[in-house]
Amino acid sequence: MIIMGASFFFMKPNEAELKKERIQAHADSIKRGQIKSPAITTAKYVDTSKAKAAAVNKPVDSALLKSPFGLTTVGTQKFVTLENKDILVKLSTQGGKIYAVELKEFKTFDKKPLVLFDGDKNRFGLTVNAGNSTLNTDKLYFTPTAGDLQVAEKDSGSVTMRLSYSATQYIDYIYSLKGTGYKVGLTIKSTGLDQVIANSSTININWTSSARKQEKDLEQERRYSTVSYNNTDNENDYLSESKDDQKEISDKKIQWAYLQTRFY
Repeated sequence: MIIMGASFFFMKPNEAELKKERIQAHADSIKRGQIKSPAITTAKYVDTSKAKAAAVNKPVDSALLKSPFGLTTVGTQKFVTLENKDILVKLSTQGGKIYAVELKEFKTFDKKPLVLFDGDKNRFGLTVNAGNSTLNTDKLYFTPTAGDLQVAEKDSGSVTMRLSYSATQYIDYIYSLKGTGYKVGLTIKSTGLDQVIANSSTININWTSSARKQEKDLEQERRYSTVSYNNTDNENDYLSESKDDQKEISDKKIQWAYLQTRFY
């Protein structure tokens, strides 16, 4: 018994030999069909650059490009600033509109820059009939005729945002600003479009503004906010401060309108 036990201990295969035997037994089983060979997965390189380029450069409807102002339906939103000592106005090439306004000499109740409004919730556009379609200029892309402009105190300046139908046919939004003060002038001028835009005695302006919170008490701020307007006979009026209100003015022309808030 001692001889048999010693023989078993000294003749026992080491770990390397056991591993080799297990591998060989597994291979023999595969050959005999007792087990299935493991599936081999090969990593495949996928070039996503073309897919990304296709996503960015999406095909544009050729019929849309051929429509009136068709080339202005495609573009990228960029910004131009018009600034004086008191106010900073950010203009957007999308819609040619005022995108944001900051009062430079004031702060909010929590000492942050006083921005009256900003962002894509603010819209300003003309609704015009051209060809067989109705267009809203807020969705189209304008081209600025100048870069950022800072107006010195004793000067005045302007920036024009142009919506082009052709090189000689376009709509201009001309924004003007004096060296001091908070009034931004806007002149809308059409050139060479008599045969493009349907003649009409009226023009529809779609103007939406989402005013930001400025005071600590938002309820009080909303309660005392309204829209004031003045006609060409210098008659001033305003909408209700305490409830939803609307007025249709058809007998006189509007000279200006603005959002008014009384702070306490």
